[in-house]
Amino acid sequence: MSRTLLSINASPRTGERSLSRRLGNRFIENWRRLHPDGRVVGRDLRDAPPSFIQNSWIAAAFLPPEARSYADHSVLGESDRLVDEFLAADEYVIATPIYNFSMPAVLKAYVDQIVRIGRTFEMAIGGESPYRGMVPPGRSMTVLVATGDAGYESGGVNYAYNFLEPHLRTVFALVGVVDLAFIYAGHDEAGDDARDRSLAAAIQQVDGKMEQHV
Repeated sequence: MSRTLLSINASPRTGERSLSRRLGNRFIENWRRLHPDGRVVGRDLRDAPPSFIQNSWIAAAFLPPEARSYADHSVLGESDRLVDEFLAADEYVIATPIYNFSMPAVLKAYVDQIVRIGRTFEMAIGGESPYRGMVPPGRSMTVLVATGDAGYESGGVNYAYNFLEPHLRTVFALVGVVDLAFIYAGHDEAGDDARDRSLAAAIQQVDGKMEQHV
């Protein structure tokens, strides 16, 4: 059975200037070699930024589907399309920078559109967690991260300032995606050998991760 990869880009930069996009392109190239019959769905949040959540969205999302009006369904239309796309994928790759120790606004807007009660998670009664993810089991996600400095990876000197990784691990576990891997390319603002070495090391990690698919 052919697989579907959903690729999400959150960098405002284009082409070679974006380290996260370069890593994302490398990931996709390798994935396509391993899945020649597979399908890659690209979602570029720079070119099509998701809407921010408004009061009408919240009111509609918490109504039972049968109680929603035409206006309610309309306001949830963008979210429904994004959720359907997310649920249809077998694997995910997110390419993003860290901005101000967390994710860019467009990525947060995307997360808010797809983390939705009744679609990707539900309330649970009893058990260790009050929530139950609705994403089918077995999905994996790779997050490719560009940082201006270095040491934002787990165990790194700047990991205490990294609010992107713990946020994404928590929010995607909520919907049922618990297999997450993070790969970092640092020194993005250096423009020297340090950046090149960090990018080369990150590319090696991407290539190594692809070998795990075999």
